[in-house]
Amino acid sequence: MNSFNRLLAKSSGSPENPLERETLPGHIFDVLTTANTVVEIVGPASLRSFGLLNSFDTDLLRATVVRAAVLHDLGKANHQFQRMIRNGPVPSQALRHEWISVGLLLKYPQLDQWLFNKCSVLVRQSAAFAALGHHLKVEDASAISDRGGSGDTKVIIYCDHPDFRSCFSIAQSNLRLEEPPALCPSEVDLLDRPLGDLRKWLGEEYGSFLEMSSETKRFVALVKALVIAADVAGSVVPRYHNEPANWAEKVLSRICMPEELRSISTAALGDNYTRPFQKRVADSTASVTSSKPDAGAARPSRHISGLRAGPKDANYFSAIQLPEPPLKATAITSSQRNGDWFRTAPQP
Repeated sequence: MNSFNRLLAKSSGSPENPLERETLPGHIFDVLTTANTVVEIVGPASLRSFGLLNSFDTDLLRATVVRAAVLHDLGKANHQFQRMIRNGPVPSQALRHEWISVGLLLKYPQLDQWLFNKCSVLVRQSAAFAALGHHLKVEDASAISDRGGSGDTKVIIYCDHPDFRSCFSIAQSNLRLEEPPALCPSEVDLLDRPLGDLRKWLGEEYGSFLEMSSETKRFVALVKALVIAADVAGSVVPRYHNEPANWAEKVLSRICMPEELRSISTAALGDNYTRPFQKRVADSTASVTSSKPDAGAARPSRHISGLRAGPKDANYFSAIQLPEPPLKATAITSSQRNGDWFRTAPQP
């Protein structure tokens, strides 16, 4: 039995009669269409920046990113999230929504088979990693547990809600999938190792991730970065009554010329001296360069890559955080087409 007339993904001034984009299917649509646009515009450049053009293509990248976009927030269809989005953070949520999202794949094989029909194992792995890590809240499998304070012994998941089914219809239409499965309502028992299957799966998949090639790890990181970008745009831009996919296309199509990048970096540097790791990046001739900041630099414990123009195509450069655990691995790509990484973006 459903306790809510509409399932929300975003807060609303009128929860039982929300704007469509505040609903779960409305948000899934916005993120999915934005993800497709982002891949269309910056996908080839991103693959080139990551040195992946010889191993992966844009079609594979798109297939992965859009499926992660469908999956990423399905777990919000639970009674604790719906209670929180209406009434505030007290009582708390026992389980994060993205944990539930990926947990649904394990609980319902028919969902897994439908969403990833004819897809490779890599597409499924990468999309699941991106969905599970899109809020950067999972260090490893041990993080997935009852966080306490919810006052409940179970979490109810509204898999039979019309809004949940609408999410599947949106995916079917946009991804040209077969008829979606009809799922029964589900519960997560908080007293009996909640999401234990997910913890086991993540432990096993992490082992698989460690055995991946460097190129495959970068692909996983790129997928996650693009999903996060689409989710941010799909969440923020509608507040300004704009279509996020259209906004993304407009912004990402802008061209930032080399002289503009130089003037921006020079202005940002000001009277400060150039650090050694920045000089190492500037002197590199590789298309992707990773460098560890020197002691005293910002966030010295993390490996990051510098920003630089590629030697064969000065239009593109990349900033990459080397992929460690698959859920923390974040990759950010940019290009001369996307000057807004370096300038204040206009109001959406």
